[in-house]
Amino acid sequence: MAGYRRAGLAVLGAIALVLAFAAPASADGVPPDWSPAPCATGAITEVRHDVDGLDNPTLWISGWIQPCAGNELTDGFAIVRYYPERGIRSRLVPYETVSSPTSFTFHIDGLRRVLMPTMTALCVAYAYDGRAACIGVDVGGPGEQPVVGPISTGDPRFLVGVRRESVDSEGPTCGTCL
Repeated sequence: MAGYRRAGLAVLGAIALVLAFAAPASADGVPPDWSPAPCATGAITEVRHDVDGLDNPTLWISGWIQPCAGNELTDGFAIVRYYPERGIRSRLVPYETVSSPTSFTFHIDGLRRVLMPTMTALCVAYAYDGRAACIGVDVGGPGEQPVVGPISTGDPRFLVGVRRESVDSEGPTCGTCL
């Protein structure tokens, strides 16, 4: 019996070592899960209001993004949802091509949260600290539709750190995947 426990502990220890050294952070502190573009242009061209099955407000956003010339090594763009304490990056969405704009339409949920503060802004991002286009979000009270409008990509709401969603969702903007 003791032999099984020792063997089990040895296996767990080996797994812990593999996980600890499998994906070290890069020297500049950027997680190695994204090869971002150094620059891009883009726009959010349409915002539509909707509700989910529980009558919570959601948004549909459409637009385009294009990385600057010479960015063939980038692996995509993301949607970043900003809350008062942090930004949360979606899974990466590959560019259709780096030589012309990539169109997008995404469903955004999780605007109003029970356990977390409400969303304050949303951006189409080409890097953790690079935003091509942003909208400010005022979710309003229960039963109200959010008020949204374009804001500067240098807005002070973006001074919080950004991290990746801990679980990738079906879509790039799952607001309940934390």
